[in-house]
Amino acid sequence: MTTSEGDEDPQFQGLLDVIFRFAAGDLSARGRVSGDNSSFDAVITGINILGEEIEAQLAENERVEDSLRAASLYTRTLIEASLDPLFTVDRNGAIMDVNGAASSATGVPRSSLIGSSFSEYFTDPDDATAAYRSTFDDQFVSNHPLVIVDRVGATTEVLFNGSVYYDEQGEVAGVLVVTRDVSDRRRAERAEDLANHDELTGLYNHRVFYSLLAEEIARADRFHRPVSVLMLDIDHFKRVNDVHGHQAGDRLLRGLSAVLTRKVRSIDRVCRYGGEEFTVILPETSSLPTRSMAERLRLAVALESFDIGEAASLNVTMSIGIATYPEQLSTLQDLVKAADLAMYCSKAEGRDRSTVFRSDLSEV
Repeated sequence: MTTSEGDEDPQFQGLLDVIFRFAAGDLSARGRVSGDNSSFDAVITGINILGEEIEAQLAENERVEDSLRAASLYTRTLIEASLDPLFTVDRNGAIMDVNGAASSATGVPRSSLIGSSFSEYFTDPDDATAAYRSTFDDQFVSNHPLVIVDRVGATTEVLFNGSVYYDEQGEVAGVLVVTRDVSDRRRAERAEDLANHDELTGLYNHRVFYSLLAEEIARADRFHRPVSVLMLDIDHFKRVNDVHGHQAGDRLLRGLSAVLTRKVRSIDRVCRYGGEEFTVILPETSSLPTRSMAERLRLAVALESFDIGEAASLNVTMSIGIATYPEQLSTLQDLVKAADLAMYCSKAEGRDRSTVFRSDLSEV
């Protein structure tokens, strides 16, 4: 189609120009519509509409991709901001992704962690395997204790928290594991435990005895109920150390502590007062039932054969003093002094017996 010999129709030339520009990737190319309702106008109009739709779709796709990139970056930022080691794990136990805290805890770079076995980074791999498998079975596992071990053998105590996550089809895709670092808390708990308990026997120590007794006396005042104290001392304990050695004496103290703990009530508190002396706090107990408890403990100790090592055993007895608040004494200090005095009275009268405090024993 030409306007004169050798000249092409301008509309046809414009159409070819738009097509070639489209082919070259210029989606902004648009043809000029002459308005004469020719077939060329129809084609050019269609191309113009198509170009606008393609550009709009590409702009939307770019916007979606930008949103996805932003969401991915935001998610990654949140993951990396966590101070807790995070892992994603597949059904076979292979690590799919981690954060920086996981790399720090294991001493292994992220690139090496991905694809490796989740369980191999714990002191008990079987327990770690059971934890993530339970998550797949139960959808969620909370506060399961584990210990991460790094490449040089350093350990981090953690609580395993796992939950499943899903893919676009609604199928379980893996487990997100958060391992909460509780090493500092555990150290603080152990330090507090050492401060409150006797290292040898595990019983409450001298300091905690007074704290517990003060609480019970306050409760006794509030509810008008009695509280009693036993003071117990092993008879001839020095002879045990002199004849059998201090290790035998330590074994005896541990064994006796176990007997006392086993024989008292759940509300009673057994403490190591010091050396071979022990105390028992008996809440809401007057002097008469306290005497029965003292005899129960005395007989239990006398009948026990204590293992002192090297295939040897030993039988010992105890002297016990009994005092009750406010039945006999009106202050914490006087209560403890009275129980101690009654215990020494038991020793003076031949040992292996219990004595209830009396005002005629001595001035307190």
